[in-house]
Amino acid sequence: ILLQSISYYDNKESFYHGFMIGLMNGNNTYSNIETGDGCSDIKYLPVNKEKRGFILELKLVKDKDLYDTAIEGCNQIVEKQYMEGEKVRGYQDIVGYGIAFDKKRCFIKMVKD
Repeated sequence: ILLQSISYYDNKESFYHGFMIGLMNGNNTYSNIETGDGCSDIKYLPVNKEKRGFILELKLVKDKDLYDTAIEGCNQIVEKQYMEGEKVRGYQDIVGYGIAFDKKRCFIKMVKD
């Protein structure tokens, strides 16, 4: 989708944030809402708390490669306890994804406790 739909110059974190929210279509999707010990970029929380929800932490590649930048997003999810914050609210199955963007490329890494 990135290769076909965006410009090489669309490379700010806020652009990718809006892009991801648009892909998710807004249903049970929340942007920049406090959870755990911080504020996650995007989270999807199903109505049924027994179903899987997820947290996305978006990162722009700066001085690292795509893989290491995605790991940085995963580390933030763990360090800031984003998943634990939702478990306290009753969600039983939460996973996190660190997503690194570099112009028209991205890499996604999953973290689950």
